[in-house]
Amino acid sequence: MRHSLRLRLLLMTGIVSVVAIVAVALLSSRVTTRQFDRYIASDTETNLDRYRTALTRHFQTRNGWEGVQTTLEQVGAIAGKALILVDAERNVLAATPSQMTRASIAVTSNHRVSFEWREVVDAGPNRKEERVEKGVLMNPPHVVLMNARNETTGTLYVVPLNQGDAAPSNESVFVGAVNRSLLWAGLLAGAAALLVTVALSRRILGPIEALTNVVRRMERGDLTERVTVQTNDEIGELARAFNAMADGLERTEQLRRNMVSDIAHELRTPLTNLRCQIEALQDGLVVPSAQTFNSLHEEAMLLKRLIDDLQELALAEAGQLRLECVAMQVADVVNQVVSAFAAQAAEKAIALHTEVPSDLPMIYADPERVGQILRNLLANALAHTPHDGRINIGARAANDQIEISVADTGAGIAPEHLPNIFERFYRADSSRARSTGGAGLGLAIVKQLVEAQGGRVCVQSESGRGATFILVFQKSEAAIPLN
Repeated sequence: MRHSLRLRLLLMTGIVSVVAIVAVALLSSRVTTRQFDRYIASDTETNLDRYRTALTRHFQTRNGWEGVQTTLEQVGAIAGKALILVDAERNVLAATPSQMTRASIAVTSNHRVSFEWREVVDAGPNRKEERVEKGVLMNPPHVVLMNARNETTGTLYVVPLNQGDAAPSNESVFVGAVNRSLLWAGLLAGAAALLVTVALSRRILGPIEALTNVVRRMERGDLTERVTVQTNDEIGELARAFNAMADGLERTEQLRRNMVSDIAHELRTPLTNLRCQIEALQDGLVVPSAQTFNSLHEEAMLLKRLIDDLQELALAEAGQLRLECVAMQVADVVNQVVSAFAAQAAEKAIALHTEVPSDLPMIYADPERVGQILRNLLANALAHTPHDGRINIGARAANDQIEISVADTGAGIAPEHLPNIFERFYRADSSRARSTGGAGLGLAIVKQLVEAQGGRVCVQSESGRGATFILVFQKSEAAIPLN
């Protein structure tokens, strides 16, 4: 059975509240009882001193205990206690109130007091009956009375009223009232805690439930849903992170759709040309010639390059691309690539300028892959540089790194396209013509190849002012060999 987070939160709060309330109640009851006992003991000591003073004055005035019953009744009435006075031989001299008969009282040497409580109670209409209760107290509050010669003249015992009726004591009444108050306070505190938990759970779990609903809608294919960020706490951070993830998923999905469409488009054109030319040959509409076969070969090679690029990009992204990294001179690779593109640049009247210092430190990389990277960048620069333009290929040392740059004087890249320029099949130019837009795989391959060799690539560009691609590699002595 699945329990919601709100229910678990309420149960947890309830359990914690109950444990805390019970602990506080027990501690408070214990402390209250202890303090009340101290108060009672202090009050009893004070009262005993008063009783002793009154009875000692009586003994000194009368020179004995004659008439002490009257004095004891007066003291008992004021004190609200049952009092028993015994002499030095533990014979009962007086007792009050009258419900406690002297004949029934017995006091032992270890201060064990036993007595009977006789009381006439209502037994019905016009009917009375006597009820007898027996009581026994061990070491009740008492005070020893002394004469002027410091001789024991008697002992006074204090007995709670209605002891024989088993009436609750002041202590039990007080502690019971305190415990009831603590119980009610605990119940109110627990109810308040649950109400606060419900309110907080709505505030805390509300955004989570909204996030769950958005996730479910995204699961059904709607990637446009977003969560409204309402707070700056951890929940707000979660919502922002989710929205960023959703943006990435939406962009990835859009790129995937574009990739499928672009692959279909890139494959359709050469396949269509191949099919048409082959059908023309089959129908005898075209005479087999070297020019015809050259055209077929060109279309087949175009398909092969596209498939090879896709395969190479997949291997690079999976980390399975084979690399043979060595210490290499940047100038050697740059010169080879520039020489390979010299004729193509001359056709468009584009000047190729290189600036690579002869004493530039070596880098640790795969020469073949670095050449492939530079060829892709140079081909991209030639495609976007107008006639009579200029392309600069340079390199320089920066701390433990070597920066290689390829800068053109083309139309540049708009700022909104820069974050996606290294995505596969992404074109800043929406045109699908392979003569201008290409297949959109060159820069994606560049990025994967550079990162596979422990480097990085970035682009700097402004609309109308060309673009500069910068490759960063580690110097040979600072590099960590790649396995």
